[in-house]
Amino acid sequence: MEELLHSNHLGDGRFYDPGGLDVVVAELHGSVVGVAEFKLHCDFGHDKGRGAHPGEQTFVLTMAVAHTDRRSGVGRALLTEIARRAQEAGHTFLALVPQDGADAAG
Repeated sequence: MEELLHSNHLGDGRFYDPGGLDVVVAELHGSVVGVAEFKLHCDFGHDKGRGAHPGEQTFVLTMAVAHTDRRSGVGRALLTEIARRAQEAGHTFLALVPQDGADAAG
């Protein structure tokens, strides 16, 4: 996972420590080809003083897919699994914040 995140300019390539985040991983043929870090329970809107925000949600923080496996459904599978877990937790809102980067369009 460290190599995958680092190759996507996420993380520093050292020992992977999710630091209390929830993590899902996609594997193909025994290799990790996708990873997503998220917080299953997050009240980001109310924490920031947004009273009209829908309340507790699941927040996707980081997602990376191996360059060789992009556009093959790996990212969709990661988000589908996160959404499934969010729905089981009773959340109706999945949040993520796209970030600019060298390969943001990809």
